[in-house]
Amino acid sequence: VQGHSFRHQVCGAETIVEHLLHGGETTTRSEEEARTILDELGGNSNAYTSYDRTCYYINTTREDSERAIELLADHAARALQASRDVVADRELLAALQLLGRHVAGG
Repeated sequence: VQGHSFRHQVCGAETIVEHLLHGGETTTRSEEEARTILDELGGNSNAYTSYDRTCYYINTTREDSERAIELLADHAARALQASRDVVADRELLAALQLLGRHVAGG
């Protein structure tokens, strides 16, 4: 693992944003409602951050694709995050950045 790519893939602020926007409560639905919809769509959702993009996806059927897109759009446009989630993710980011410097020899 190269230090630069390790730090970028694991320790960037984009990873925090990925976690904050993936699932959870929005201005239009509770986290429980979103989970129920996701379960109805097959329950297979994930996100990842690469060098130049962050991707969110739901694996579902063609018939449910419109509903899946709406759920993803809701999370992207109307996400609500409790301050405790932001603080926890900031602490995680700081720990990962420290680990990244250690792995890179910095």
